[in-house]
Amino acid sequence: MAKHQLVKDPLYMQLSAILRELINSRQYSVGDQFLTERMISERFDVSRVTANKALSKLIDEGTLELRKGLGTFVCDEPKHFPTSHLVSFSHKMLASGQKPSTQVLQFKKTTASQVSGEVSNNLNLVPGEKLYYMKRLRLSDDIPLILESHYLRERFCPGLRKEALKGSLFDIITKKFKLNIAGVDETILSTLIHGENSKYFNLQDGAPGLFMYVIGYNDAKVPVWIANVIFRGDAFELHNRRGPILTEASKFDISIHSCPKTGLE
Repeated sequence: MAKHQLVKDPLYMQLSAILRELINSRQYSVGDQFLTERMISERFDVSRVTANKALSKLIDEGTLELRKGLGTFVCDEPKHFPTSHLVSFSHKMLASGQKPSTQVLQFKKTTASQVSGEVSNNLNLVPGEKLYYMKRLRLSDDIPLILESHYLRERFCPGLRKEALKGSLFDIITKKFKLNIAGVDETILSTLIHGENSKYFNLQDGAPGLFMYVIGYNDAKVPVWIANVIFRGDAFELHNRRGPILTEASKFDISIHSCPKTGLE
């Protein structure tokens, strides 16, 4: 096989471009194991340091996934997960050709007196009001992507059962309980995923992530639920569009890579 010649500096940038071309030319399919550092070094007549920097760049941009002890694997293009529209995670993953699933980690009933003042105030709870608390891990093609905790007011969803939570919570609220959801208030922050939460994602303690605090409202502007959501940082991107090119379909997105590189109380 003929060897490529690298003629421009910096070498690792030129090399990463060539490696990206290999992937884009469909010589490798999504999920395929990619060339090792040693193979790249020998094939392109570069040092192992240069090969490592080129691979690291492709990993950082989400083109490749590093699996500890296994090597690097080809990822898919990021898929958009809009936050400016009310879209079910399950529906979005199915539409993008992925298989969604949910692990229900915790489900219980609680009362207004047992939750924090912040939750009580933001949901406008009355003394003694009952709520559901649920903690779920959302997966795509068996890869954990999102860890979410919800407080949902029982009066809007009486009789909710744990078994139903493996599907779309949005569908349960809007279809089974016939609620008209008018919108959500979302706050997004960068975060580090620690302790038990990092284990849910199979990530090292302190791995980067995105944290979203959500309050959902019905069409009477009454708060229905609060959610704390953690997105794994190596699988999502934020996109924002402003100015005269702004469209209703693209105000603000979170994009999801179907193949990440490698939570909530």
